[in-house]
Amino acid sequence: MQSNIYKKILEQIKKYNLVANFNNMDKLNEWALSLNELQIKNFLSVSGLFNNSQKYILCDENFLSSKYFQHDVKLIANAKNDKIAEELGRVSTNNDSIESKYHERDMELIARAKSYYIKKELGVSSRDCVSLQSKYHERDMELIANAKTDAIAEFLGTISRSSDSLNSPYHENDTKIIKNAKSDTIAEELGYTSIDCVSLQSKYHESDMELIANAKTDAIAEFLGITSRDSNSLESKYHERDMQLIANAKTDTIAEELGCISLNSGSLESKYHESDMELIANAKTDTVAKALGDISGYRNSLESHYHERDVKLIVSAKTDTIAEQLGLTSRNIYSLQSQYHKNDMELIANAKNNIIASELGDTSRNIYSLQSQYHKNDMELIGNANSYYITRELGDTSRDSNSLESKYHERDMQLIAKEDSNIVVSYLTMEEKIEKMLNNITDNEEVDSMSLQRILKK
Repeated sequence: MQSNIYKKILEQIKKYNLVANFNNMDKLNEWALSLNELQIKNFLSVSGLFNNSQKYILCDENFLSSKYFQHDVKLIANAKNDKIAEELGRVSTNNDSIESKYHERDMELIARAKSYYIKKELGVSSRDCVSLQSKYHERDMELIANAKTDAIAEFLGTISRSSDSLNSPYHENDTKIIKNAKSDTIAEELGYTSIDCVSLQSKYHESDMELIANAKTDAIAEFLGITSRDSNSLESKYHERDMQLIANAKTDTIAEELGCISLNSGSLESKYHESDMELIANAKTDTVAKALGDISGYRNSLESHYHERDVKLIVSAKTDTIAEQLGLTSRNIYSLQSQYHKNDMELIANAKNNIIASELGDTSRNIYSLQSQYHKNDMELIGNANSYYITRELGDTSRDSNSLESKYHERDMQLIAKEDSNIVVSYLTMEEKIEKMLNNITDNEEVDSMSLQRILKK
C-alpha cells in the first residue's frame, strides 16, 4: 500500500473518530493493510456528516465490499432517527441481504418506516435467509411497510419468515387476510394459525382463517384461533361444526365454553359431544352455558348414566342459581357415586327459590350427609322449608358432622323445619352443638356476650 493512501485512511479514521474500533495500533494497521482496492475506494469516498451512532460500520469489511455502499451510506446518513439508522446499519452489513436482489429496495422501505415496530420487522425480514429465498419476499416486505398497525406488521413479519407458511399453498392468501384484520387481536390469532403446522396440514386451514377474520368479537376470534390449532379438534369429525358454533356464539362466555369443549378429548370421544355443543350454543344465559360447559368436559359425568338427564335439567333451570347448583352437583364425584344423585338433582331443579337451591346443592355434594342415613329426608326438609332462616339452619345442620353422628339429628331437623321463630331455630342449633361449646370454654375464663357469640359460631 502506498504511503499517501495509508495516510488518507488514517485521516479518515481520525475524522470520524473510529479509533475505538481497534484495540491498539497493531490492529488498526492490520485492518488498513488488509483492505482491497474497492474497500479503500469506498472508505475514502465517505464525506460530510455521518450518523454518529452508526459510524462503526465504516470499518466493516462486508459493508466496504458491498456494491450498494454508496446507496446505503446516503440512506444511513440521512436516516430520520437513530433507530432507523441502526436498522439500516444492520442490513447494510448483512451478507444474506447484500447478496440478494432485494437489498436496495429493502433498505429504502426501512428508511421510510412509519414506526419503530414496522422498522424492526422490515429489518429482521430483510436479513432472514428463509424470507430472502422465497418468492414472496418483495410482496411481504411491502405488506409489512404498509401495515395498518404495529401488531399487524409484527404478525406479517413473523409469517414472512416462517418456512411452514412459505412452503404451504396458503401463504399469499393468509398474509392478505392478516393485512385486512379488523383488530390487533384478530391479527394475532390469524398470525398464530397461519404459521401453525398442525393447521397448515389440515383441510380446514382456509375456512378456519376466514372464520377468525370475520369473528364478531376479539374473544370469539381468540377461541376460534385456539380451536383452529388444536390437534384433538382437527382430527375429530366435529371440527368444522364446532368452529361454526363458536363463530356464531351469542356471547363471549358462550364462545369460551364452546371453545373449551371443542378441544376437550373426553367430550370429543363421547357420544354426547355434538348434542352438548348445540345445547351450550343455545343456552338461555351465560351461567347456564358455563354449567353445561363444565359438565360437558367432565369425564366422570360423561361416563355416568346420569349425563344426558343432568344436562336436560341444567338447560331447563328456572334461574341461574339453580343452573349453577345443578352444574356443580352434576360433576361432583361424591354425588355421582351416591344412590341419591338423581333424586337430589330433581330437588335442586324444582327448588322454590335460590336460597333453597343453594342449600340443597351444598348438601347434595357433602360427603358427611351422603354417607349418613338421613340424607334423603334432610334434602326433602330443606326443599320444603318456608323461610330464609329455616332453610339456612336446615342446610347447616344437614351437613354438620356432630349433628349427623348424634341420635337427635332426625328429631332436631324436624323441629327446625316446623318452627317459624328465628329465635327458636337459633336455640335448637345451639342445643345441637352444646357439647362442642362446653369443650371450648376454658375453666375460670371471663366471658361476655361477644366471647359467647364467638363460641356459638364455632
